[in-house]
Amino acid sequence: MEKVTVGDLDMCCQVSGEGSPLVMIQGLTANMDWWPPPMLADLSSSYRTLILDNRGAGRTEAPPGEFTVKQFADDTAGLMDACGFERAHVMGISMGGMIAQELVLNYPDKVDTRSRSARPSAGDRSRFWQLPRCWRSSSTARGPTRSG
Repeated sequence: MEKVTVGDLDMCCQVSGEGSPLVMIQGLTANMDWWPPPMLADLSSSYRTLILDNRGAGRTEAPPGEFTVKQFADDTAGLMDACGFERAHVMGISMGGMIAQELVLNYPDKVDTRSRSARPSAGDRSRFWQLPRCWRSSSTARGPTRSG
């Protein structure tokens, strides 16, 4: 675990594993400790994973003022740059899925593929625990490409 300065805050994050880059974003008030250790170990055996505490969650400070999903996406993009993740697969849980979607919209060149789970109105949240196996089996699918 380390603190990395991104814009106006020091973000807590952890990088582990080797392989294709994978950024994992938690939801509202959740922090990186919420990722199940067996899941992290499994993913880190095939991916270079970046987990983080969002602005105002866990060990990342909460500057004064209100936060927006775009601001969380900007933070994530800045953290990716600071940690040497030029482009990555991005997985978001709950509000982390909204952040991942905003990341795709504002930083499409940074995202290979995107996976969201347990996002608002997602229905059966018990499927979250099945996500890593399903996501890994489809990880060869490419996300949207940009022409020109």
